[in-house]
Order: sequence, then C-alpha cells, then structure tokens
Amino acid sequence: MPGLIALAGSLAAGVPDGEPRKVLRLNEIALERYDPALTRMIREIHYTSFTCIRLLRYSSDMKIVPYLAESWFLHPDGRTWEFSLCKDARFSDGSLITSRDVRFSFERLLNPAIGSPYAQLFTVIEGADEYRSGKAAGLSGIQTPDDATVRFCLTTPNNFFLSLLALGYSAVMKADPSWAARPLERGELVSAGPFMLAPDSDPAVDRLVANPRFVNG
Repeated sequence: MPGLIALAGSLAAGVPDGEPRKVLRLNEIALERYDPALTRMIREIHYTSFTCIRLLRYSSDMKIVPYLAESWFLHPDGRTWEFSLCKDARFSDGSLITSRDVRFSFERLLNPAIGSPYAQLFTVIEGADEYRSGKAAGLSGIQTPDDATVRFCLTTPNNFFLSLLALGYSAVMKADPSWAARPLERGELVSAGPFMLAPDSDPAVDRLVANPRFVNG
C-alpha cells in the first residue's frame, strides 16, 4: 500500500509534456461501499485510501509521518494530542480543509446513525459516550481553536491513538450536514487524497485521475 501511495503522489504531481502517463489499473469486484467509515473489503479500503486524506499516514518503512497534519505534540497531561494542519490543503473542489472538517469527520464516524464498525475504537475521546447516546450535540473532546488547529482530549493516555489516525477509517471528509448521518453514495465523496473520481463511459468502472490539489502532490 505505501508503494501505491507513493505512485499516487507521483501522478498527482503531474507528468511533463511528451512523457507517457503512468496508469495504475486494478481489476476488482464491484465496490459495495464508498464511505471510509464503513469500508470493510480490501478493494474498498484501496479506493478510500486513494481518494481521502488522513491526519497522519504510514511511511514505506511503517513509521507514522505527517499527512494533513504537518506537526503534532502531546500535552503534559499525557492525554491531549494537538495537531497543526497544513494551511494550504484543499479538497478537490478547491475548498480549504480546516479543523471543522476534522471535527465533522470524527463526529460522523461516531454517529450511531452511520453504524461504523470502527466507532468503538474512538470512544477513548472525551464525551464520546454522551455524544453517541444523544445526551450531547457534539464531541466535547475535540477542540478546534482555529482553522488550522485540532485537539483531541482522551479519557486516559492511549499509546495507539496516533496509529488509529493513520488508518483509512480516519479519513477527513468535507463537512456537509447532508451526509452527517447517512452513508456516502458512489460519486458523493469530495476527494482530498491523491486521486479523485472522474466520469467514465463504462458505468461499472470507477475511474480515478490525479487530484491536482492534493497537498502532497
């Protein structure tokens, strides 16, 4: 997978005139889910990894490295992680990716209406139980002091929390109330990853092209 992400970055950077374009073709069974909060099959995880961005990612030597977050640190309390986002990161539609989108994505992931099989992993965030039970309108443990800063306040220190943020279900999605409480349909995802969906003459084909606004491109 890291090699595919590296290829994605190469493609997103563009190809000089006169040089042949690189094309990656994957022959897969038709996808059932296009929502990163719901993906289960490897082919679905491939798709959302190509089209989505996360706060962190794994490098080719399996180290956690920056992605949407350019830096992060742990507060002295041992349970509050603070992330600084890349200030020029954009979705494929040109809109800026902000801390609001990060908060929306994790509140959506934890929303019982979505039914994500990964929600339980994030109940370590303060206020998750109150939010999931309907006692609170939002997650008190996610703070967004400005557009480029996100804080996750955990109930207890957690030594694998960063690993969770580097996996596909932690994708940062564009904040939109129309899909806050329902699964995404095919074609609805606004890309922030190395690829984005493009029209194809064959309705059975998911055709992805390089995302020119990819922050790591």
